[in-house]
Amino acid sequence: PPDIDAELDCAVGFAADGVWWLSGSHAGREAGLHRHAGDGWELVQDGRFTLVGAHWAAREGTLYRLGETVRPELTSADLGGTGDIRLLREDGAAVWVQTTDGLVARVAADGSHSVAGRPPVAARARDVLAVDGAVWVGTYGGGLHLLGPEPRSLDRHNGLCDDAISRMFVVDGYVWLNTNRGAGRVSLQALRDVQAGRASEVLCELVDSGEANGASGVMYAGSLYLPTIHGAVRIDPRRALGEAVEPRVHLRNAHCGATPLAEGAEVRGPCDLAVDLVGIAFDDPVGVRFRHRVVGLHDAWSELSEGRRLEIARLDPGDYRLEVQAQSSRGAWSSVTALDFRRAPLWWESRAIRLGGPSAIVLFAVLLLSLRILTTSRQNRELREEVERRVRAEEDLKVEVVQRQRVSAELAEVRRLEVIGRMAAGVGHDFNNLLMVVFAAMDRLRTVPGTRTEVELVSAAAEQASGLTRQLLSLGSRRNTPPHLEIDATAVILKLRPVLAELGSPADVTVEADPDVLVRVAPSRLEQVVTNLVLNATNAGAKHIAVTLRATEEHALLQVVDDGAGMPDEVQDRAFEPYFSRRSSGRGSGLGLAIVRSVVDDAAGTVNVSSEEGVGSTFTVRFPRVRA
Repeated sequence: PPDIDAELDCAVGFAADGVWWLSGSHAGREAGLHRHAGDGWELVQDGRFTLVGAHWAAREGTLYRLGETVRPELTSADLGGTGDIRLLREDGAAVWVQTTDGLVARVAADGSHSVAGRPPVAARARDVLAVDGAVWVGTYGGGLHLLGPEPRSLDRHNGLCDDAISRMFVVDGYVWLNTNRGAGRVSLQALRDVQAGRASEVLCELVDSGEANGASGVMYAGSLYLPTIHGAVRIDPRRALGEAVEPRVHLRNAHCGATPLAEGAEVRGPCDLAVDLVGIAFDDPVGVRFRHRVVGLHDAWSELSEGRRLEIARLDPGDYRLEVQAQSSRGAWSSVTALDFRRAPLWWESRAIRLGGPSAIVLFAVLLLSLRILTTSRQNRELREEVERRVRAEEDLKVEVVQRQRVSAELAEVRRLEVIGRMAAGVGHDFNNLLMVVFAAMDRLRTVPGTRTEVELVSAAAEQASGLTRQLLSLGSRRNTPPHLEIDATAVILKLRPVLAELGSPADVTVEADPDVLVRVAPSRLEQVVTNLVLNATNAGAKHIAVTLRATEEHALLQVVDDGAGMPDEVQDRAFEPYFSRRSSGRGSGLGLAIVRSVVDDAAGTVNVSSEEGVGSTFTVRFPRVRA
């Protein structure tokens, strides 16, 4: 039209109400969609659009429906894809599209859509063919692909004319493809066989129409009109392909090693066979494929291949016949071209050497192996005896080391207890003298009215201190250990309730005991165990301390449970060692739990601790129970 630049790139779609087309942006003119409705051209929508048929246009990621107005229909996100929308083919009132990320979908006139899938290649789709319920996508450089739950792919290796497909048409049982090698056809039945899994290859018959140029083309009045790099071409699909011409095969540069091969030639010595294959087919020189077999080596034909050079490594001596056959892209077979030759054996490849040589080598190898076995057996026996001697020596050394470690530990323990005993003897003597003064003062205070309760409490604590001194002396020497008596542990522990409340202050101390729990231990030593465990809980910052005495079938079970700071595993392992304390210097002697262990061991009992940092500790003491 005179009012629009004639050099603009454009796509034209015909409809009953006018012509839609897409203009470029030459000479400063804005791109846009123009419509001709019989009274001149009208710019309907600004922007750079792509157009397919007469009803659909796309710009970036939006699909538009064309009518009296340009109506946005949906976006690539609505389809489940990303990026721009590319128009592939108008299908009646519907349209096939592809998003930038490869998703292929069909959009109906009412805006509903169905997704077919994504081709398994990065190549851009150019056309879609929906036939027999199957959706085939032609790509530019990636071949032909069947979408769906059981996808299939075809390319030049499977017999396709070319991997760059621009347009597809169905005509009289064939699918015509406009490719970069020209127009070609594939049987629709062959595609059905590939779809069903009955075949993996097709036969593409090629017409020398020139390289395709653009994803367009129409079927009109029984003819195909296709764009090529040479211009538009018209092809009559019913007459374009006559009877296929039989290709011809020539064998060139045939060698076995460095020896040229001619008919009936003989080659001596090992060699690799190499032959150049030449196939001549004037209807499609590039589409010729070859198959071969070497009679005498393998009688079965090889698969068809586009390779033009045949190589076979290391031929054994024998008579051979190389046969080669070619097939054109239209399915015509050539006659068999053959080359007969012989690979003669060298002296060491003769039948006698080949039969007797292995036997001699095997016999010699057996002799060498037998000698080696005898030598190795003797060496193994000597080595085994040496290993056994070293293992015994190592075991004896381990026993000796363990014994030395045990003796050393026992000696260290004896020395440590001796030091404790000496220190306790000196401290205990002076401490007892001070306690005598306390006892004398308490006797005088008993006569003072109103002080009886406090005096009794202080006297009881002094008695406990006196007993503690005696036990401290006994930690280093068992000679002053009080005799084990059969006592009522329940009465002893309940009697301690006021003292324990004072010791545990400000913590809340509860005391519970089953009735008539009898054990064999000195009362003062049982008191010592309970008070030391309560003091330990108090020092750990406990807010609640529970002392319980329970009777089991075999034991009297004493437990002291607190919610103090708790102990890590490495502290639990050393908790009962003398002088071990986590408290700062001068605030703990480290003897409390050691005395508990000493008392329990003397009474043939057991003591253990279970603790967790930040949660608290549970000390469990088991004394053998005495039956009433």
